[in-house]
Parts: sequence; C-alpha cells; structure tokens
Amino acid sequence: FFATQLRRLDKAGIRAFLTYGNHDALSKLTKSVPLPSNVVIFGARAPSTEVIPSLGVAIHGQSFATADVTSDLAAGYPAPHRGMLNIGVLHTALSGREGHAPYAPTTADRLADKGYDYWALGHVHHREIVSESPWIVFPGNSQGRHARETGPKGCMLVEAEAGVGIQSAEFVATDVARWHHHTIDIADLRRDDDLHAAVQTAVRDAMTEAEDRLLALRLTLTGRGPLHKSLVANREALRAQLAALVGDASGGSAW
Repeated sequence: FFATQLRRLDKAGIRAFLTYGNHDALSKLTKSVPLPSNVVIFGARAPSTEVIPSLGVAIHGQSFATADVTSDLAAGYPAPHRGMLNIGVLHTALSGREGHAPYAPTTADRLADKGYDYWALGHVHHREIVSESPWIVFPGNSQGRHARETGPKGCMLVEAEAGVGIQSAEFVATDVARWHHHTIDIADLRRDDDLHAAVQTAVRDAMTEAEDRLLALRLTLTGRGPLHKSLVANREALRAQLAALVGDASGGSAW
C-alpha cells in the first residue's frame, strides 16, 4: 500500500525523502517491496545530503540501522549548504516525550545550532511545533491509531524560498477516521432527556469538527447529580441507550 501511494506521487512529479525509524529500521525492513525512483532513502551508516539544484534545496537525513538507536544522530549531521534552503529529517524523541521511547536523543538547541532552516522530526505521534526560529516540528502521525491518539492527524505543508527561508508552515489533516474523547458532567442534568440532549449535542459538535470522517468516540460521564443513582443502577441499559443516541446523532458515522 505504501509503495502504491509513493507511485502516485511519482506520477505527479513529486519527490519523496525517507528516513527509517525504530519501527522500520534497516535491520527489520523487508527488501521485497521496491520503492519507485522518486524516493530518496537516507542510509544508516552516516548522515547524507540530497541536493536539488533547481530548487536551491539541501535535505539532510539518516535512517536507523537498528530499532533502538540511543546515540545522538543529529550531532553528526553536516553543516548547512550556503545559499540554499536546508532541511533536516530526523527520527527522534528529542530530550524525551511522554509515551515514546527516547530514541536518537538530542535537544532543540543542538538542532538550532546546525543552522538549518527547517527540521522535520519523526517518532512522536503528537503534533508539536517545538520552535519557529528555526522551525523544529513534529507533524505527528498521519492517522490516529487508537483511542489515545485523539484529534486531527495529518502533515505540515511548508512554503519556503531559497535565500528567503520558511514563509509559512500550515497543518493539513490527512486522517480518514478520527478518535475523540468527550466528557459530560451530570451535575446539572435532572432528567434522562437532559442527558440525551447533552450527548447528542456533543456528538453533533464532534462530527462537525471531524468534517464527515468516521468518528470513534469515547464518552465519559462524570460528576454527582440527581441522575447519579439511576445511571449507576442501570449501566448496561445506559450503555446501549447512549450507543443508540450516538448513532442517531451522527447518522451512523460515529461509534
């Protein structure tokens, strides 16, 4: 599937620059799936640079040789090419990010000291703009994989010009399904109808934000109020009832 999508880029005249990380390190990667000629794969022995003279761009990167790289790969990245737009591609957790193994540890200061215009970072699934001077960005993953990876997922669309630098960096959603967690406080809800209305409003709002994507919804009821006793006494019936409300409010596009 991945190779097929890269061929779509190839047909559109779009090049791709790829570094392998801990999940697809060169020691683990299958050699049976050839990638199209538009793909540049950065090796694992040392950092290397791919120059695109027509665009005035130099892209620097290094892949993981094994799944658990614990050395600071960024320290060995080359000096920037003068007069060109320099982009660093690196799979790293920087100085540590919750829920992610500390692979290829480094610091934002060390990346900034390299003198590159933009650092495109992999590994961390949560989108984060670490710095804008220079740009150091985790775009996050392109599709949320489970209930803890909530909210929009996608990529960063960067506009730049050699000799001028980065002009803009904009998030673009690419996910086809979205995970969402919503909490409803029952403290001020006095009747079952109040709860039903609150759930349906929450689902419709989430569907609007999801922009017609399939929505995987985790719903939590919290707080103390008049409905507490009946909710606790009828948990199974409540679960079925709320599931039906979610389906109705979303037209069957949320579960």
